[in-house]
Amino acid sequence: MTEVVANRTNQIDWINQSKNFSVGGRKLMMVGNRVIDLMGNLRAEQKRSLSIVVVIGDPTFETSISHIDDAVEAGVDMVELCIPSPTPNPYLESAALLASMKRSAVHYRGSFAPYFDTISQIRNKYPDLPIEAMCYQDVMNLMGVDNFSEALNQYGVDSALFSADMSTKPIETRRELSAIFSQNGILPIQFVPHPFKPAQITELIEIAQGFIVVQTKAGSDGQRERVLPENRLILDTIRSGGIDMPLITSYGIRTPEHIRACIDLGADGVMIGSAVVDAGFRYSRDEYRALLKSYRQAASSSS
Repeated sequence: MTEVVANRTNQIDWINQSKNFSVGGRKLMMVGNRVIDLMGNLRAEQKRSLSIVVVIGDPTFETSISHIDDAVEAGVDMVELCIPSPTPNPYLESAALLASMKRSAVHYRGSFAPYFDTISQIRNKYPDLPIEAMCYQDVMNLMGVDNFSEALNQYGVDSALFSADMSTKPIETRRELSAIFSQNGILPIQFVPHPFKPAQITELIEIAQGFIVVQTKAGSDGQRERVLPENRLILDTIRSGGIDMPLITSYGIRTPEHIRACIDLGADGVMIGSAVVDAGFRYSRDEYRALLKSYRQAASSSS
């Protein structure tokens, strides 16, 4: 299998390490990656990042673009774009996100071209906006991993977050996927699922690049009604293992209070999925804009 052989044992200068790495012995340069630049600038300014999820085509492609317009206006730092899974049972914890994916998937007619066309429109409209793609296994299987990652690069995506189901794959599989995406100019972002296992740190040191998304800890009932204090221990444990790149919390973050709690517990930023996706479908545009602005204010006031 192709291996990422980047030196990850000393991650103090994580920005430079993310820009220089090797795949199969060949030196690659992640030059001008907007995500790396964003995270580096925020760290230098001691600020926290705010990212949101937009499902492309829910309910229309035009709506998705308007959601990006509103995000940029509100000061969102990065957007994660979801290309829907056309299969009926993707790995999704959130009912709101699953419903959104189903609404979006009705536009799938044996080709993902309309979704990539929408990404292209967003990139052309916002050339400096950091864009991440959510990678679902069945979408990659339908397109082929090489074709999918090459298309992301061609249409202006900066990074790709492997979905939660991918985080349970053997390290050999994730190592190879990371190498392919890196080779095609896409920063592969790793996901740390709940429950957190300290043994994951060794794998993160080897393959993580740019930043890491950490799933918040659920309560004993499996729900996330609030941000639990125990999340601090998870973040501290990852950092104490020698990882110095930004840790972004996600899952169950719905309110400005949740954002402030995550940052107070040590998160370098937050990524909000279900709450934003649901609001984008149910809220008026003015209400959607107001929600994003409240999120931005919470992230900024906690920096």
